[in-house]
Amino acid sequence: METTADVKPSTKILPIKLLQEFLKVDGLIMKFTKWCVYYLPSYDIKKDVWCDFYTQGGRWTVFQQRRDGSVDFDRSWSHYENGFGDPNTEYWIGNEALYHLTLSGGNELLILMQTWDGVWKYAHYTDFYIGHKNDNYRLHLSEYSGTAGKSRSAVNSTWFNCHVRRRINNTDGGDN
Repeated sequence: METTADVKPSTKILPIKLLQEFLKVDGLIMKFTKWCVYYLPSYDIKKDVWCDFYTQGGRWTVFQQRRDGSVDFDRSWSHYENGFGDPNTEYWIGNEALYHLTLSGGNELLILMQTWDGVWKYAHYTDFYIGHKNDNYRLHLSEYSGTAGKSRSAVNSTWFNCHVRRRINNTDGGDN
């Protein structure tokens, strides 16, 4: 399915249940597979993403998905900037694509996670976006609700960083 519909960006690790072949979304009947394809004009690319039409009313763009540990997330700055993995299994959409998806504002963020003992937790933010590359993709979060604990103050307004970048202590945003 190709769409530029108003879809709420999300990150999640919840296994997605099989979707029906047809869904009614905003009065339109859409046939779809598990993919949504975004065209981001300011980014000048098409981006395959996983769209979740099931969880909490659906219409979520899944920008991070971890299921079984098959993809190594200990990656370089450029990997996180451009994205990696496969939306069908485990992936990160890419900071540049996420910046363009959240640029207009009004984006909800839903994080679903499972504890080591099998308990599901969630964090919901009423609005979020990430800043430009020149601001190190700074995270901006608004009101929190959920069962995952109030961690907004610990991460709100922080720059994006990755393990490899911290280890090398590089601050120029280069490929490392």
